[in-house]
Amino acid sequence: MAAVAANFFGHPEKQLAFSGVTGTNGKTTTAFLLEAMLNSVGRKTVLVGTIENHVAGVVRPAPHTTPESRDLLALFREGADAGATEAVMEVSSHALAQGRVHGLPYDVALFTNLTQDHLDFHGTMENYFAAKRALFDGSLGQAPRVAVVNGDDPYGRELAGVTRAAGGEVFLYGLQAGDFRVEDAEMRAAGMRFRMVTPQGAEEVQTRLTGRVNLYNLLAAASAAMARGLTLEQVAAGAGALDHVPGR
Repeated sequence: MAAVAANFFGHPEKQLAFSGVTGTNGKTTTAFLLEAMLNSVGRKTVLVGTIENHVAGVVRPAPHTTPESRDLLALFREGADAGATEAVMEVSSHALAQGRVHGLPYDVALFTNLTQDHLDFHGTMENYFAAKRALFDGSLGQAPRVAVVNGDDPYGRELAGVTRAAGGEVFLYGLQAGDFRVEDAEMRAAGMRFRMVTPQGAEEVQTRLTGRVNLYNLLAAASAAMARGLTLEQVAAGAGALDHVPGR
């Protein structure tokens, strides 16, 4: 179905640079943050997510996290026709296991974390992780150029090895260790500030989001944005552009 849909809609996936976010928690906020960073430098995006979909700035309802492949390719066709050059999407384990995203050329793949969930569908944690791993090991058609993975999560560290074996580059993020990490975080009810340390240097980040979980989400999105060519200064500015995430 994914291959037929791509052909039917004239292969819009070839006109978009894909960033896919997977993991148990944090997918929605990370995807919104990455889209905000890309939009802040003038890039038009398609966002596919749990709460809503965006097509070059137009908000659409989202029936579930990752649509069936026919609906997914229709969104990408509409976005490409409207001038979008980037696609940011939450990639659920169900979608990976059922082949809904097969053949999509992910330039950047992000992994947030893995905790017990969806075992009614997958049966075991091993099967659940195997579905996530497909985004990184090339079994969808090709491995991502860059994998952004949570180095504080043991499953993330395993995915780093999987990606390298498939020929991809790895950006590790974590609160205290990794290529992208946090220093001097100050949290308040109305937001937080912290120093983000990256391979390109360090920069002060201020955001209306707050909490430890959002430090992880911001690091993941910042790493992916830099993988997509944004500078450290652009990422820091874009992090402050997102006022809130609906429903989060």
